Amino acid sequence: MDTLSQAESGATVLTCDIAIVGGGMVGMALAVALAQQPDLSIVILEEKVDETPFTPETYHHRVSAIALASVNILTALQVWGDIKKNRVSPFHAIQVWDGNNQAELQFECNEIGEPVLGYIIENNVIQHALRKHLKSLPQVRSVSPVKLVEFQEHPSCVTLIADDGMHYQARLAVAADGARSWLREQAGILVYAEDYDQAAIVTTVVTEMSHKKVARQVFLPDGPLAFLPLQEPCTSSIVWSLPSEEAHRLAKMDDATFKAALAQAFSDRLGGVIEIGRRFTFPLKRQQADRYVSGRTVLVGDAAHVMHPLAGQGVNLGLLDAASLAEVISDAVLAGHDIAGSACLRRYERWRR
Repeated sequence: MDTLSQAESGATVLTCDIAIVGGGMVGMALAVALAQQPDLSIVILEEKVDETPFTPETYHHRVSAIALASVNILTALQVWGDIKKNRVSPFHAIQVWDGNNQAELQFECNEIGEPVLGYIIENNVIQHALRKHLKSLPQVRSVSPVKLVEFQEHPSCVTLIADDGMHYQARLAVAADGARSWLREQAGILVYAEDYDQAAIVTTVVTEMSHKKVARQVFLPDGPLAFLPLQEPCTSSIVWSLPSEEAHRLAKMDDATFKAALAQAFSDRLGGVIEIGRRFTFPLKRQQADRYVSGRTVLVGDAAHVMHPLAGQGVNLGLLDAASLAEVISDAVLAGHDIAGSACLRRYERWRR
């Protein structure tokens, strides 16, 4: 378990084995995975928690395409059952086509001998299930809100200092705090970034025709447009990638004009757009950290890598990061090695880069 003590400076110090900076899906999944080693004490430090509640009546605008490998991870973490109780939307096929010449490809789940290819799941459903499970794990402590302002590295530990004077001391610090990671910057890890000068419009739509549990994506001259099937047969989550200026122009259109533009861009594959939810826009870029490890700091999820949403792999890669890091740390614990030793962390870095 973590311990509280008083430093010579008078500051209160919370000592643990692993401090995870960032309490999103990847950070929480990592904490749950690490807690399977009962001797490890884990603290999650989150500046602000997005506790958007799940409501059966409305869909949250942020969804993820969860691959079967990620389902296996969530099952091993004992949260898949809770996720399914709320809402998951399976898809059985993926259809992609070229908007210019209509050349088309389709992938079916029976081609890989599976009943589904994956699931479209609202992010807050996954977060709620992970948060609920974390409350049952005595060796995990969640601290939020907490604003970290200073990072110190020592030979045998790191210290993270909050703006209220609290010190968090850990043998290993994990940056799970997103694309603009504070901890990554403090550890001196550089990133290579490419701004696509694009933004994604996301919203929920109801169409005239059923999606029939098929995920669809058209490649247009300005960027891809995806319709991701949700639980109701005519309801989809859309992700429309466009040049930034055009995305913001479309996002501000009146509903009738936007619905017509959306149906036309999608070649009317699902007929007209009947209803549309609130539209949100997000900037798009590609980013890769120069390295995933520095001293006693390691990167996971968007802190390590960010990619275009067209393949729907961001969250899946982050969950695989969490599972991989938990595995190498577990092996180090069982072998009696330092969990922040180079043999342990370099193995993770080679695996995930």
